[in-house]
Amino acid sequence: REETSLQDLGRAAREVVNSCFGTAQCADGVLFRNLHHRIKTPEDFAVFWEACHEGQDEDGWAPAAYIPFGKLRSKVGGVDLVTSFPPEMTLDCHNEMAYNPRSPGRIAFFCLQDAVEGGETILIKNADLSLSISSEIQDLVRQHGGILYRRTYHDRSNNAEVSQPSHMISWQDKCGTEDRDEAVRFFTDIGIAAEDVYFDDEGALIAQNIH
Repeated sequence: REETSLQDLGRAAREVVNSCFGTAQCADGVLFRNLHHRIKTPEDFAVFWEACHEGQDEDGWAPAAYIPFGKLRSKVGGVDLVTSFPPEMTLDCHNEMAYNPRSPGRIAFFCLQDAVEGGETILIKNADLSLSISSEIQDLVRQHGGILYRRTYHDRSNNAEVSQPSHMISWQDKCGTEDRDEAVRFFTDIGIAAEDVYFDDEGALIAQNIH
């Protein structure tokens, strides 16, 4: 309804999601339809999603900063854009921010403009996906304590550096600083252990985490 505020819609949506995920038969996701009549801009969605976070104690959702391992996301109206992939390519299923020690508990997708063709968002349950992974590989991962994620950020001030691929980024650009201690703090603030953030002999910063 037009008279319903975006804040009220967000709070109502949170109640629906909480009720779905708080049952014995836990839902895997919730699809809201026809919100385009009220959510017409990225700014509208930002207000709606902020209202989903409102509440005290367990009633509210704690917001999480979106910190990708690579380039920071572009934003429109304060909302992160999805990964920019060419239309002829498919972005395969993945766990969101699995490389970070603190992964999000909930994530919302909002489509402002429908794709001319295709554009489907593929969702899958980890429990179903794991059925296709051999028990030998699963045992191997367990024996090694998980999967190691490691990313190297080159030193922008290193004149000897070679041309970097477009998806690579310097630690100065990633962390928004020229100071090494502040760069290390950028990663420890998101939960990566201090001993897992270090510089190599060429001045590149390496950050790693086992998940």
